[in-house]
Amino acid sequence: MKKKRVIIIGAGFGGLSCAAVLADRGFRVTLIEKNGIPGGRAGYFEKNGFRFDTGPSWYMMPEVFSSFFGQFGKSAQDFYLLKRLNPSYRAFFGKDFVDLSADTEDIFDIFEKREKGSAKELKQILALAKNLYELSLKKFLYRDSDFKGLLNPEMANILIRNGLLGSYDSYIKRKIKDKDLRKLLMWHTVFLGGTPKNVPALYILMLHVDMVIGTYYPAGGMFRVAEAFKDMAKMLGVKFVFSEKVQKIIVKNSKATAVDCSGDLIEGDIVVCNADYNHVETQLLDPEWRSYSDLRWEKRTMSPGTFLCFLGINKKIDGILHHNYFFSEHWDSHFASIAEKNRWPEEYSYYVSCRSKSDRSVAPENSEDIMMLVPVAPGLRDDDETRERFKEVLLDKFEKDLGEKICDSISVSKIHTHRDQIKKYNAYKGNSFGVANTLFGTGPLRPANHSKKVRNLFFTGTGTIPGIGMPLSVISGQVTAEKIIKSYDKNN
Repeated sequence: MKKKRVIIIGAGFGGLSCAAVLADRGFRVTLIEKNGIPGGRAGYFEKNGFRFDTGPSWYMMPEVFSSFFGQFGKSAQDFYLLKRLNPSYRAFFGKDFVDLSADTEDIFDIFEKREKGSAKELKQILALAKNLYELSLKKFLYRDSDFKGLLNPEMANILIRNGLLGSYDSYIKRKIKDKDLRKLLMWHTVFLGGTPKNVPALYILMLHVDMVIGTYYPAGGMFRVAEAFKDMAKMLGVKFVFSEKVQKIIVKNSKATAVDCSGDLIEGDIVVCNADYNHVETQLLDPEWRSYSDLRWEKRTMSPGTFLCFLGINKKIDGILHHNYFFSEHWDSHFASIAEKNRWPEEYSYYVSCRSKSDRSVAPENSEDIMMLVPVAPGLRDDDETRERFKEVLLDKFEKDLGEKICDSISVSKIHTHRDQIKKYNAYKGNSFGVANTLFGTGPLRPANHSKKVRNLFFTGTGTIPGIGMPLSVISGQVTAEKIIKSYDKNN
């Protein structure tokens, strides 16, 4: 029997994962990527001896990666060296700071010293988070796009009994009174594509990932993981085509028959899109084959954009770790600028990565590589003047927070924000993470992983189920692949 030909558009983690599973199950897979490297947003650039990851900086949920490689008789360690960070990160509150280490009693001491009785509350929150996390992996995250996982009796009972369908913000505020401790528990909602007020409390499950499982680092940087996925897929027979832009998906009689790459048609029996979902619908498909209207997309809550500033510093910097949070007193106004006022924030919290603290290969000797991230609203004006002005204020803030001069030692400087997300990844409104994990952007309420109008057109990645982030993109690829395999088996 002739092998089914699968064309996958986009070599992000969803596309790479999907490609590997399908190739392993006998499909003939061609993966087309507009950029010159795999990984999607998990890219990199090098300059003056510095190597910067340009996308994800946190390696979390390691069991997801272990499970992926395990299905092919491999392990993550066959491809890259993994180190557990301890402490996981440092959180700054003005001039004060705390170091957080996963799976230790220290975190409870930190909470109790700041607020009497908060350690007990945190233990209860983490117990609930663990239950939710394990149940989600078992019943929900690896499922197809339906309500059975989310609303199975056990899950529904936990969500309703604990008031977890309300906002993350309101749930944490009921449990913890200290404003700084609240920030420690709520900041990661940004990396879920939302804010504490629009992400539902059910995502406290990520606190188990953060504070118990902990965060890891692959030697050489996050791009090593993307390379590992590409290598795994190639071993299984996937054909890669890089630096090739898909112009159009050809559809005839409700079936995708080919993709147009600058006039060259590549024919296939199945098409999988790991590209930006909105871009696929509005630019690659004719209007009659779209599943969602412009109005539907406009009403979708997209993840924040990010102002990213990459710095090569020709000196050592004291006082920071690999991962660092700098929390502002103006917590609510920052998030309001993202979700309500749609403007550049004047005061804000921010994240700083300094991988050279864990990996000397990413920076020259006696130097540091710095990546600074400020969550901002998607779709903002993004001209050169605005970018440079924001950068100057951010660097001034960083120097004051550190109590140390760094600007005189900068040898590499690069800004990456909305227009770069659009140019490199066709990101709708320049968002950085995909469709936000709000209550109406959770699981089966996200854009579907199967076209409603084109029977052999599928989707994977952060724009569809199950959600945002590297681990969930890996799962998304597996879920979409299994859906295709079941569909193929049913029809043959």
